[in-house]
Amino acid sequence: MQHTLCNLVGVPCVKFRFYADDVRYSDRFAFDNFDIRDVIDVGVSAHISPKYQGCLHTDQTAVTVQVYNGSCSNVTDIPMVCDITGVLTQTLIDTMRTSVPPSGFLNFTFGETIDMLAVGDYTFTSYTDVATEPIRANDTTIYGAVNVPHTLIDALPYIEDFNVDSGEGTWLPKGGNAGNYWEWGNVPYLGGEDSRHLSNSIH
Repeated sequence: MQHTLCNLVGVPCVKFRFYADDVRYSDRFAFDNFDIRDVIDVGVSAHISPKYQGCLHTDQTAVTVQVYNGSCSNVTDIPMVCDITGVLTQTLIDTMRTSVPPSGFLNFTFGETIDMLAVGDYTFTSYTDVATEPIRANDTTIYGAVNVPHTLIDALPYIEDFNVDSGEGTWLPKGGNAGNYWEWGNVPYLGGEDSRHLSNSIH
């Protein structure tokens, strides 16, 4: 159970009383002379996008996060950072100009976009970076579940001769006989060296 203490900010000698009663016993204890102060407490509470979309990401993908304000007053001009690692290494730095209300949530989209055409895994570490904030432990959200499994083909005709590589990330093997799928390089079940073989079909 949580309760906001914003209505007690600035009140001198705040006292907390706790009671527990049942049929036979009654227990109570107290904390006296608290000073409730309002400090900046903001952080990234969730990663909104991008998330898994197969090969539908582009070279201008926007990054959006959710920001929470745990303070008792509006907070604006929040420094924002997103570190992207994996197949892409990039850091986004921006400022959230929109005022976030007390105990409120707002989404923020970084002005700079990222290129997500490369096949592989992406991890997003997003956080607020307010230098004067005393509570930094709850500033960061890490989202590492974004995988781009295939290359986006956005123009036809698309030609692949498989002479450079196996086409992994662009083509998917389907069908096959007794597990003999598409192979690039040495194909043991054909007995050839540097053979290219398609046992059924490629999509």
